[in-house]
Amino acid sequence: MSLPAGNAAVGTHILTVYTTDPNGSNDQVTTNDTLRKTFSVYAAAATPLFEGFENSVFPTPNWGVQNVNGGTTFERSTVASKTGTASMMISNPNNRNANGAIDYFISPIVQNSASFDSVHVDFDMAYKAGVQYPGSTVFALDTLEILATGDCGATFTSVWKKWGDALQTIDDPNYPYSAAFAPRATSEWKRTRIYLTPLVGSSNFQLYFSMKGNKQNNLWLDNINITSQKLPQRLKDQGYLIYPNPFNNTFLIHHSAVEPPVDLQSVQVFNSAGQLVWDKRYNGNADRQITVDLKNLSKGMYILKMIYSNKTVVERIVKN
Repeated sequence: MSLPAGNAAVGTHILTVYTTDPNGSNDQVTTNDTLRKTFSVYAAAATPLFEGFENSVFPTPNWGVQNVNGGTTFERSTVASKTGTASMMISNPNNRNANGAIDYFISPIVQNSASFDSVHVDFDMAYKAGVQYPGSTVFALDTLEILATGDCGATFTSVWKKWGDALQTIDDPNYPYSAAFAPRATSEWKRTRIYLTPLVGSSNFQLYFSMKGNKQNNLWLDNINITSQKLPQRLKDQGYLIYPNPFNNTFLIHHSAVEPPVDLQSVQVFNSAGQLVWDKRYNGNADRQITVDLKNLSKGMYILKMIYSNKTVVERIVKN
């Protein structure tokens, strides 16, 4: 049976289907006459897109929750948070959930653009594994996966996936924990950034925070932030940008790659007498943005040297 086309407002809706007078007579059993299906309508929205769960309405308009298997799913909680007064959690060990239960927290449709140089999602996470050995390859473990879709969930691309000891944010990753976990300190949260490089310049997309629960422990999320970036043309042309120059106390080295410059080996600053006054070494762990602090040094001209695996860049910088 096909239903006529219709329009629904942005948000979560319930489609109810029921029967009356089957075979032209009164129904003797009415308890199985009604079927309800929840569905959500999302609107395209420009970056940045932020959800900090401070609104008492959950999910907030244009964000959604999909409970695939029934039972416990994502919910807003004021028990713990990284910032503010609330966060989002899911109780994986709840008895209503079977092993392998799937739940989604869904973002709005992200407006994409060919002018973007990078797109990424940041979020705070807190998790401590349950009674099973967190590094097990035998027991099924809680798994958090970030999925991207350009067709409202018909197909997905996995962009990030963690489980077991890799998902834990505190303490010994191989230590089992039998109590229901709730983070009590800022140090129990971990900030995660995912570069969505394959999605840059393509069609609009959504992110699904996919939780596959296996009765281990509670997972907490806060401060989800989807952002895009457009880089200055000079930064694109030369691959790096140093600013401000002249500077007062600190200056920034910004690399244009959508991921950190793994080929950067060291950054050094020399004074006018050729003395080394600032030195930082890297082994594939350099950040895209590096802050150089020279506030304790005198005014004047300095030489900045950036050594890569295949080249050396030398620039003059001036402290006012």
